Amino acid sequence: MIACDSIKLLYDDFCSLGKLGKEYAIIFVYNNIDNTDDLHKTECVYPIELQMIEQSLKKIAQFVYLFHSEIAFIKAVDQIRVKHRHILVYSMAQNIEGIGRRALIPLICKYYNIINIGSDEYASFLSGDKKLMQKLLENNSELHFPKTIYINKYKTKSLIDVIAQMHAGQYIVKPNNESASIGVKQIELCSGNSKQVYTDLLEYSKNYSNYCIQEYIDGLEVEVPIIKIGQDYFCPGVCQLIFDDNINFLDYDTVGVDSYDFTHYPHSDTKIISDAVRVAKNLQFNCISRIDFRVKDGIPYIIDIGANPTISTHSSTNYLFRNLLGNDASVYHILVIRALLQAGLFKPSFDQTKQNW
Repeated sequence: MIACDSIKLLYDDFCSLGKLGKEYAIIFVYNNIDNTDDLHKTECVYPIELQMIEQSLKKIAQFVYLFHSEIAFIKAVDQIRVKHRHILVYSMAQNIEGIGRRALIPLICKYYNIINIGSDEYASFLSGDKKLMQKLLENNSELHFPKTIYINKYKTKSLIDVIAQMHAGQYIVKPNNESASIGVKQIELCSGNSKQVYTDLLEYSKNYSNYCIQEYIDGLEVEVPIIKIGQDYFCPGVCQLIFDDNINFLDYDTVGVDSYDFTHYPHSDTKIISDAVRVAKNLQFNCISRIDFRVKDGIPYIIDIGANPTISTHSSTNYLFRNLLGNDASVYHILVIRALLQAGLFKPSFDQTKQNW
């Protein structure tokens, strides 16, 4: 693990060099809310957020380009490559359906041999399949998952049989390959309501043919960002979610209206951080990722894994880096620093001769 003091030193040293010059360009690719269906609006970048991201990137580079879709980026990339020697791309854009919907921009970066600031194509694909990630991790005895049933209406046994094997209690239902709390809902199974649960799940499967039913863990919800820098990992801390009254999990509406907040996890975070790093290592996440847990009786249960987490102002990742390094732009800067280090374009002055861009 990389110590916080080392990250602060690295960050301060990078900022002291001034802006990246004309040989460099940073590109941000995002989904325009005007071109997205209602279901996926929480995955879009709104004008205020776009302005914040643009300003953050312009603090470290003279040339910043914004593209409101993957297609717009693809059409312009050749022209930008002529203008700049080193191109760094950060993408929040994605096709709105399918497990590999986030992988297109990373694949294009690999094809053109330009620098991808965010997660690579492997991680972007893998993080769109909750079932596959859990399967890859299930042999690790150190990790804990809530009891989870994966449903594929084309392959699974009947819902009646599935419900018959479930014990009474609360469950979270979520699509296998969506994010930003899209499609997340809570159900409760009790004596006498199995028919209603069956009807609800049957209706749910009309919109999401591949989903899971996850036991609800009644504990604190925390989010843990992990960034791989070189061969090591850095965690800025553990962030606890604070919900408004009568809310106990993140569904689509809660995310859409930002009716939740963040604070630092008040208890020992050693086990949670070690589990998050273990997940990132085992799944071979080579950039940024975020592991979400519910903590009950000291046990962190993994409830979600993302290889391309939201890092906008109202996010746990931004919250932790903002508190650590002092501003909203910090997390974007760290991703750029990491990418430049990886590409051999940045040598910190505390190790090497100070450089100019």
